[in-house]
Amino acid sequence: MEDAFYNRENEELIAIVADYIGVPADAVRRDYYIVQMMQNLQNSEYAEVCVFKGGTSLSKCYPGSINRFSEDIDLTFIPVEDMTNKKYSKALKRVEDTISAGFLMEKIEDERNDRNKSAFVWPENESKETCRVKLEIGSSVRPDPFSKRSMKTYIQEYLEEKGMQSAELFQEKCVTYMMLRYFWIAVTFRIS
Repeated sequence: MEDAFYNRENEELIAIVADYIGVPADAVRRDYYIVQMMQNLQNSEYAEVCVFKGGTSLSKCYPGSINRFSEDIDLTFIPVEDMTNKKYSKALKRVEDTISAGFLMEKIEDERNDRNKSAFVWPENESKETCRVKLEIGSSVRPDPFSKRSMKTYIQEYLEEKGMQSAELFQEKCVTYMMLRYFWIAVTFRIS
C-alpha cells in the first residue's frame, strides 16, 4: 500500500500521540487506517448507501462521547432498490472491496452470508496481529436517523490541539447514526 503520510519516519509522531492520549501506538496506527478506509468509502459510489455505526463511529464522529479505541468498522448497507440475496451479496462484496482497496484482507468465513460480510483488513506494510481492523458490513437494522459527520484521526486531533498545521489527509466525512439514535438505543435496552 502506497501511503502519502505513513512511513517509518513518522514513528516518533505516532509515539508522541499515543503517549499524549494514553493508548498503545498500534491503536494510533489502527485509528489512522480506519479513517483511510472510510476515505475509500467516501470517495466511492457507496458513500451515501452505507452508514457507519457502533462504538467506533460514536467515538470518531462524536468526539468525547465515549472513550474507546478504534478497532472496527461496522456499516449498514442500505440498498436503493430491492435486491435478491445474490445481488445483495455481490453489492456487499463490492463495498468491502472498495473500503479495503490498497489493504490486505482476510475474510472471516463463519461470519459471512448473503446479507453480512466480515473480514480483517490491514496494510501490507504492517503486522496483521497489531494493525488489523475488523470490517463488518450488514443490513440487519435500518439506521435512522443518520447524518454526515466529520471524523479525524488521533493524529489530526493532537496536531489541532497543539496548534500545528496539519494536512486534510487526517480527516474524513462519513454517514453515521445521529447521536439521538445512540441515546435511544441505550435507553431502550436498559429499560427492557
